[in-house]
Amino acid sequence: MKLVHLATMLLLSIGLWACSQGNDNTVLLDSTGKHPDLWAVAATGGKHPAEYIAKPDSCDECHGSDLRGGITNISCFSASRSGINCHPAGPSGHPAGFAAPGLHGVNAKSAAVGVLGMAFCKNCHGADYRGAGSANKDCIGCHRLTTPTTNAPHSPAPWRGGTRTHVTTDPSNAAACAVCHSGGANSPIIPSPPAPAGTPPDCFNNTLCHGAVGHAGDPQPWVAAANHGARAKTNLGTCQSCHATPASGVNPRFNVAKTNLANGCENCHLANTAHPTPWLTGRVGTPGNIANTTSHATAGSLATACALCHGSALNGSAGGGTAPSCMSATAISGISCHATSPAANPSGCSSCHGNPPNGATAPNRAFAHAAHTFSNVACAACHNNLGFGTIAHADGTVNVALSPTFQAQSGGAPSYSADQCTNVSCHGGQTTPPWASGTINVDTNCTLCHASGTTQNNSYNSGDHAFHINDAGLACTACHDTTNLSLSHFTHLETPAMEGPAAATIGGGNTNVISYDPVTRSCAPSSTGFCHNTRIW
Repeated sequence: MKLVHLATMLLLSIGLWACSQGNDNTVLLDSTGKHPDLWAVAATGGKHPAEYIAKPDSCDECHGSDLRGGITNISCFSASRSGINCHPAGPSGHPAGFAAPGLHGVNAKSAAVGVLGMAFCKNCHGADYRGAGSANKDCIGCHRLTTPTTNAPHSPAPWRGGTRTHVTTDPSNAAACAVCHSGGANSPIIPSPPAPAGTPPDCFNNTLCHGAVGHAGDPQPWVAAANHGARAKTNLGTCQSCHATPASGVNPRFNVAKTNLANGCENCHLANTAHPTPWLTGRVGTPGNIANTTSHATAGSLATACALCHGSALNGSAGGGTAPSCMSATAISGISCHATSPAANPSGCSSCHGNPPNGATAPNRAFAHAAHTFSNVACAACHNNLGFGTIAHADGTVNVALSPTFQAQSGGAPSYSADQCTNVSCHGGQTTPPWASGTINVDTNCTLCHASGTTQNNSYNSGDHAFHINDAGLACTACHDTTNLSLSHFTHLETPAMEGPAAATIGGGNTNVISYDPVTRSCAPSSTGFCHNTRIW
């Protein structure tokens, strides 16, 4: 028992000694361990108010965390100290009506300097804002008068939108926010990846809720479309948590106030949108009547991001959306929308176009599409790098770029001009008939695609073609059965050979050939009176 008594006396002596000695690291005590002259002055307060504001923890060391005496047994709230009334009624200084959110909230959210910032509030209201400090005023208890379930020392969650929003809180308060929100705690946003252990709290370094989005590390000015637009297009849903109400879920409105943008994204975009309107290249509609240079066709996560507002199946109000259906039968801003669900078919041409296109109006005009539909020929054969997911898609004009796969063997790049193609292998390098009005009769117009004496793979140069056509005056159909073309003639258009084996079309049907042996290259005519006996080609 005696040892315990001695230990207690020793600790008390050490504490008193600590406050009776000068401290080279503080201006609060002089070399004798006392406060300097003019520390407390009745008329002006003296030096101690400014020092307390700058370093409140230094006072706690001797006067206690509640400033009511501590190890010195000298309270900062005594009725009289050296003839000066200190703070006899306890902590004070807030103006009348300071409990109103519009007054104390501004101070709490301000940069953490002096009496401003949430960290300073803890000096009087306790580390958890529940009144354990010198003021004995419970912030959370007061907040529960209007929001009974809250445990927050700020406006009710989600604390976003309007003037009472956390987005206008100065980032220097990050350490105070970390008390409740470290690692995304008590928040719908969990930082990914989490910040390394020991990283000082900051609003945009993954220690709390957010990573670096749209701030100092990004191209500036961030409000410029060329800077923030590319990020937003990867997935508009990622913008929702900070810029929209609600912060999650469907039908968000991206109008949360940001700095000098009172209406958030809607300061530049039309109401109820967060993208150009209409969102197609070359179209005008966004405020300022500036022609768009971007298109929703190149945006990422279309099936999910667009579904936020355009309905669960991009079907508008039928899918719970507040934005128009993406399959509207009526043109919107002069644009005919998708024919079938782009959610079910997000990367296919047939959500807008028939397969093949089979109508009379854009974007589903038939023209000669049906004649070019084969299992081995995709839309990219003629619209190379111009389809879904490219800036040229749905820009209101017909874009044709022929794939190098279909380059004619005679040289020259494939091209399209004045409704006609040239230098394409599938037409033997010859200029095609007009796309919208031209036709080819495969029974009689063989030479529109097959030319004699050229370097094309489908030129009729081999064997006795010249004799049979030029001297004998026979038509191609004398030997080739056109009923076999769809099976053996047009099934290899994407290959250098361009077509299937010509031998597969020889003989049968209405031809003058009974049979043809591709190994011996000999044919058996149907009538020797017509031409000759079996011959080697």
